[in-house]
Amino acid sequence: MKKYFLTFMNRLMTTIVYRFDFVCGLALTAFNVMISVFVWNAIYKTSTIDSFRGYSFKDMVVYLVLTNISSMVFSFDICFRIGNMIRTGQFSTYLFRPINVLYDSFFDYLGRCFISILIFIGTVFIYDLYSGIGIFDFLLTLSYFFLCIFLWFQIASIISLLGFRVIQMWPLKPILRGVYMLFAGMYFPISFLPSGFSRIIAYNPFGMIGCNLSEVVMGKYIQSKVLTLNIYLVLCIIVLNLIYRVLYKKALKLYEGMGA
Repeated sequence: MKKYFLTFMNRLMTTIVYRFDFVCGLALTAFNVMISVFVWNAIYKTSTIDSFRGYSFKDMVVYLVLTNISSMVFSFDICFRIGNMIRTGQFSTYLFRPINVLYDSFFDYLGRCFISILIFIGTVFIYDLYSGIGIFDFLLTLSYFFLCIFLWFQIASIISLLGFRVIQMWPLKPILRGVYMLFAGMYFPISFLPSGFSRIIAYNPFGMIGCNLSEVVMGKYIQSKVLTLNIYLVLCIIVLNLIYRVLYKKALKLYEGMGA
């Protein structure tokens, strides 16, 4: 366990040392929120109704803040880690050391996003304190958030296995980002989409860590539904982990070594 903790600390210290990158990412997130709020403010002002599908303008602002902050936690960087290690030759060294690549990648991911996780938890705590939400609901929301972290890591880990076949993974980033923005509800809740389409994608993995996470924080769901969603996340994590293990074993058979 100590070796994985060192991976976490090394990545965290790298994030702190190169804090200008983090600050720029935070500024970009704030800018995205401002643009989205400006657009929705214009929509609400030109509309004759005060809310869209249960969302007032105030609710929409909270939703946009939560989804954009959570997007800092669910980073795509982990998708390219294995590909980079294969290209540079580092992956070969992992095969001869008593290190589990999945666990090592998870602690690297935690170190990379640790500050963003604290910012999101702080935002949730302030919102719940302001809204008068009870401690049980707050803990239930945190459990959902941490399960979303595990879910996202499993999704990213499966995507990262493309590194065994694709030399350069970076061209996939805008494609993945576009899919995430659409299916996670980055700019508007998924329920705003046509009813038939929204029902189909409401519980996709991206929606669970985007739109649904924000609505859980905002208290849009009753406790029993949040508990059901938590169980659903656990099942998704188990299934994705099994898929990863099968694909990882197949990918190792293709690996011939690259880099140094």
